[in-house]
Amino acid sequence: MDHVILHGTPHELVDRIAALREEVGLNYLLAAPLSRESFRLLADEVLPRVA
Repeated sequence: MDHVILHGTPHELVDRIAALREEVGLNYLLAAPLSRESFRLLADEVLPRVA
């Protein structure tokens, strides 16, 4: 599952997404946050740093 689901702190996710961009040419991300708080963290702290 670690290869399918990204999880961790916002900083860890930014690093992982950047690595996936480099490794496999990731150009889109499908997100399914599990809670309102995880959605907020994704929208406020992760996506602005990877856009």
